Amino acid sequence: MTSPEYVDYFHALPQEQRDGLVKSQKNLYKGINSELIDAIYDLLYAKSLPGIVDTRLLTHSALTGASWDPATGSHTLQLRHEEQGADYSLDTDAVVLATGYGYREPEFLAGVQDRIARDSLGRFAVGRNYSTGVEPGEIFVQNAELHTHGFVTPDLGMAAYRNSCILREITGREVYPVEQSIAFQQFGTREPAGFPGGGRRADVRQAGVREPAGVNA
Repeated sequence: MTSPEYVDYFHALPQEQRDGLVKSQKNLYKGINSELIDAIYDLLYAKSLPGIVDTRLLTHSALTGASWDPATGSHTLQLRHEEQGADYSLDTDAVVLATGYGYREPEFLAGVQDRIARDSLGRFAVGRNYSTGVEPGEIFVQNAELHTHGFVTPDLGMAAYRNSCILREITGREVYPVEQSIAFQQFGTREPAGFPGGGRRADVRQAGVREPAGVNA
């Protein structure tokens, strides 16, 4: 999915659909990986063989409040189980705040606010070519287009691709080769119009290689 073709597909979706996908795909780009999960499970399993492990992993829970009691030296966390809709509390000796990060618009953009295109929610209206200016090719952004280009936005492996696309738009020529097709999947019923992509299957046909029938990815 981390490919130019998926960016083509995602960008062509309606805004409401894109926003829903970003929320559902957060585990694809927020630092967790299957190797780490497997390692944690294997360690807990090994520790559980001699007896009960002093570990609790609370799922589907959101922190709604917290307080500190200096007399007892403990924290009380107010939690809500989001699937059951139930509130509960947890006392603990220590708290680690893994708050992540959120996008903040740089202050230096204040002087060019009237030159920035916005969507209905006030976010950058980023074109497929990473342009967000009122006029085409006026302003370009990187890592500020999660809502328009999908979860591949913060992916460092796609940075060279994004740079190449922006340079092509600025210079009017392909300074560095711009990959157009690296995925084997076809993400939609047709390729999005207006931006080159989905060339792998076309290249196979042009080369005269017979494609297997009935293959779905």
